[in-house]
Amino acid sequence: MTSRFFRFLFFRSALRGEAGSDRARRSPNAPHVNDCGLYDATMPWRCALSKAMPAIPFALLLCASLFTPLAHAEDATLEICFNYGCATRRPVTFDASRLNALAQTLQLAQNAEDERARLSVVVGKLYALAAEQTPIGSDKGGNYADAEGRGRMDCIDHATTTTAFLRLLEERGALRWHKALPPVRRLRFWLLQHFSALIEEQAMEKQKYVVDSWFVDNGEAAIILPLEDWEKGEGPDV
Repeated sequence: MTSRFFRFLFFRSALRGEAGSDRARRSPNAPHVNDCGLYDATMPWRCALSKAMPAIPFALLLCASLFTPLAHAEDATLEICFNYGCATRRPVTFDASRLNALAQTLQLAQNAEDERARLSVVVGKLYALAAEQTPIGSDKGGNYADAEGRGRMDCIDHATTTTAFLRLLEERGALRWHKALPPVRRLRFWLLQHFSALIEEQAMEKQKYVVDSWFVDNGEAAIILPLEDWEKGEGPDV
């Protein structure tokens, strides 16, 4: 029994001595094994980076989600008006997939100017979609080219309806560079008045622009002009 005990002590001291001599021989800069694996002891940041690597894709995905609007699964219903002076009002329902596609078009805008260019097209497409459920497909630019039938729209109809479209896009997070404002009126020669939808650029200058769909036929891109130019009478001659 005693011999076995001394034999155990001998082997344990031998193992400790070998481990100690191995540590003594190891250079301070020699690679060592830690909880990350085999890395250079003078570069601990590699260990930290290796631990963080699994979280990086998730972090990038999270950041991307902060700047990308969530797709809406619900359809949207709003009221449009036509037959001059909003004499007729009708609800229209837009399919969620179509609205999400239009919102994606706006989200690709690189700046405020680009968003306005895309917005003019999107407004026209919303009018075309509304024409699938109402008689406004017969509406022409201005008033003189309108037929006597149902579905024609004057500037009051357009200002009201386009503002509803803009607010819908805004509520669904499709506008990043602008916000919708109430319709605006211009008065020229004391008698001639005209109405239009209005947006404001989200910048220090707070520049305002009209979104005037009255100038064009149903489904065509709306005319977007600086408010001050529009107030001076700018716009297509219809």
